[in-house]
Amino acid sequence: MSKRRSGNRGNLVRCYLSDEELSAINRICSDLGWNKSELFRNRLLHPDMLNINSAQLLSVLSEIGMQMSLLNASIDHQQKDIDYKNGDTEKLEALINSYHLQQKKLEQQIRKLLMRIERKG
Repeated sequence: MSKRRSGNRGNLVRCYLSDEELSAINRICSDLGWNKSELFRNRLLHPDMLNINSAQLLSVLSEIGMQMSLLNASIDHQQKDIDYKNGDTEKLEALINSYHLQQKKLEQQIRKLLMRIERKG
């Protein structure tokens, strides 16, 4: 069915969905940060495109990077203040462990992204 609207996209496409199908579409739209029109256009017209919520990905990677930067600065600061002769290294070890944890989180996010890219390829 066609309905004229102003602008380049003047054609309307309608279909009927079950409650489960509509729920799945709404969930996908929410996950990607898209509306239904964007989902249908991107999935149908650009099937090779990687469908990710870029704002969410950027937020996750930015948060991990910020945490790594803060931990790195703390490690540098702690290294200057440690009395290595007295074995005062517990704080530094804890910071390094936290840094490694953030590094693992970053690696996991990059692996997830790469797996999605490989599935699309």
